[in-house]
Amino acid sequence: DVSDSRNPKVTRYMNSPAMLDANESIAINKSRKLLLANGANTTTFDIYDLSDCLHPVLKSSTAIPSMTSHSGGFSPDGRMFYSSSCCSVGMPGTPTSAVFAIDVSDLSKPQGIATWVSPKAEWLTHGVGVSQDGSRVYVVFFRNKDDQAKAPELNGIGILDVSDFQARRPNPQFRLI
Repeated sequence: DVSDSRNPKVTRYMNSPAMLDANESIAINKSRKLLLANGANTTTFDIYDLSDCLHPVLKSSTAIPSMTSHSGGFSPDGRMFYSSSCCSVGMPGTPTSAVFAIDVSDLSKPQGIATWVSPKAEWLTHGVGVSQDGSRVYVVFFRNKDDQAKAPELNGIGILDVSDFQARRPNPQFRLI
């Protein structure tokens, strides 16, 4: 509680599995008043209801096989969550460089519904942002080598069309723009 900025007070510790080591994975959706976190080196996603921000309520703590979130974002309506897999080296079955689509319309049962894997090994995903209309995901790529001779691909950005997901079409697909 920071209503008195000179005297902030703890109202609750969020100690669910993903929150214990959330790293850069924490994301907020204002329209649905949600907080989502994914613990480092795990496929567990925790979703909190922040309707009463002084007393967040854990709605689910769910393992979604082969999906992680180093950094992600919600669609504007808060029904989809998109994440990048950065740094999941050594996690069995999880791509090192990918973007995931997770349906969070039912907070008690988030479901992974699609994975986009980078077409080039040099395109290592680090984070994603979502457009205001929810039809595009902007993917940050980074070079994991220390110089251009070792990794000629520069840091960059990719744009994915996610309009299938936003429109709730059957068998939605990512499309690289």
